[in-house]
This record gives sequence, C-alpha cells and structure tokens, in this order.
Amino acid sequence: MRGNHADTTQLSNRRHRHRSSGAQPPQLRESFPTGHASELRYPPHACDCHTHIYGDPKEFPLPSLRPYTPEATPPEEMSALHRALHMERVVIVTPSAYGADNSATLYGMKARGANARGVAVIDDKTPESDLDAMNRAGVRGIRIISGRPGPSIQPPLAGDSRRLPSA
Repeated sequence: MRGNHADTTQLSNRRHRHRSSGAQPPQLRESFPTGHASELRYPPHACDCHTHIYGDPKEFPLPSLRPYTPEATPPEEMSALHRALHMERVVIVTPSAYGADNSATLYGMKARGANARGVAVIDDKTPESDLDAMNRAGVRGIRIISGRPGPSIQPPLAGDSRRLPSA
C-alpha cells in the first residue's frame, strides 16, 4: 500500500513540476500501470478531501494578477484518477489562482455529481444570494485567502454573521 501512495504522490509532484516548467504533464495511464496503483483499495465511501479543478482558460479565465498559472485540469481527469484509486467521493476546493471566482469549482462539482462537495473562496463582496446558490450546489465550507500575492481579496469582517446554511 505504501508503494501505491507514493505513486499518487509522484503523479502530483510530477504534475506540479511540469506546470512550472511548461512541459507536458505525464499521462494518467503512464502513472498508473496495470497491476499497481489500480489495485489500491480504499475503504468504501473514501473521500479525496482536497482537490482542485482548473477549467479551460477560455471558459474559466484566470485573473491577470495571480500567484501561479496552472494548466487546465478538467473534471474528467480528476474522475479518471479517482476511478483508478477506487475513490468514491470528493471535496473540490476553489484554488487561490481564481481568487473569489468559484465558477470552475461549481462546474467540477456539477460534472462529478452527487458525490462531490465544495469549499468556496469568499470575500467582502460575496452576496448572500451567492452563498445560498453555492449551498444548493453542494458547497459546505468557505476559504478566505489573505496575505498572498494574487487577486485582491478582502476577507469578510470577523463579526460578519453571514454563513452557509447547514445542510
């Protein structure tokens, strides 16, 4: 089992190295040879509790000021990885590169279906109606990003009583 975990970590590390170098990432098939990581069995209903979707930049543009430039990572790629790992559920987290634009995360959650939940980034401009819509879509947590380079995000005030309704 330890070797299989290393394979998934290796895929993640290789993807990040390729993102920063501009080279093409390894193909999923190459990273999960038959009879290796595909044999890993997580307990029933296992959950990947932190993953990101980076949509097609034409459909989900990144802000010009951002901490990094990721490659597109569509929901289909995430689903293929989870199928290879026999992972049923997922929590998709809005990455800092998008600032408070949660559209790629919501798109990924919709593509993944009922087994997906989300964590959205909010700021002081996020309207209550967006919180309600995100709750209906399956968002169950919020992320406040501050003190980092990238899109300007002003966190809600500490006493702000807005919160996602419980599900």
